[in-house]
Parts: sequence; structure tokens; C-alpha cells
Amino acid sequence: MQVWAPIVGVPTPLDNITHVGPSNIRVLGYVTVGISQSAEQAQVHRVNLIGGLIGGSIIFLCFPLAFALVHRLFSPIRHLVAAANKISAGELDTQVEIHRTDVIGNLARSFNAMTKTVKEHRDKLEIKVQQRTSH
Repeated sequence: MQVWAPIVGVPTPLDNITHVGPSNIRVLGYVTVGISQSAEQAQVHRVNLIGGLIGGSIIFLCFPLAFALVHRLFSPIRHLVAAANKISAGELDTQVEIHRTDVIGNLARSFNAMTKTVKEHRDKLEIKVQQRTSH
């Protein structure tokens, strides 16, 4: 079998049989039958093009979705970090405004409760210090 560009050629011997038997067979020549592959190649090209377009579309749609999910996850964490920095600077009235029902919402509520408790303890200590220093 030979393959030329978009055609598959199959050479076949052309025999001349005068009497039945292997010694009476004489090869007169060869005939090559050519079959075009252009229709199959065009179909493969269409399948590759459609597959590429579908894959590209999926990737194109997934990037905004991934960005939105990452933003939704990290935005409240950035707020918590900013609030923690304010508290470490001494601003104990800082509260985080995150109203979610997931784990990040639980973390924000715990954070707010913690800052409230720290502020209450600080206020009690300040009162004790004032009482002791005033006598």
C-alpha cells in the first residue's frame, strides 16, 4: 500500500491465467486503485475545529467564574486582616462587617466577639488602674 498526499493507492497485480496451476500464471502488470482521503481529512479537520472551539469557550467561561469564586473567598479574609491590623494598632472598637453563614462568617463573628472581650478586659483594667492610682 502506498500513500500519496490525500490519496491512498493500493497496487494489485494483473494476472493472465491460461490454464489452472501455479506455473501458468503470468503477471502482465500492476493496477493501482486510488482512494481519496480528502473527505475524511475534512471531517477530521471539522472535528478538531469544533473541539478547539468548545475547549476555548469552556476556558473563556471558566476564568470569570474562577475569578468570582476567588474574590468571594478572599475578600472577607482581606477585611479580617485589615481589622486585625487596626486592633494591633490599638483601635479596639474595630468590628468586621461580614454577614455570611459559612465558615468565614463564623470566623468573623468569633473575631468580633474576641475584640469585644479584649476591649471589656482593657476597660476593666483601666478602671482598676485608675482606682489604685487615685488613692
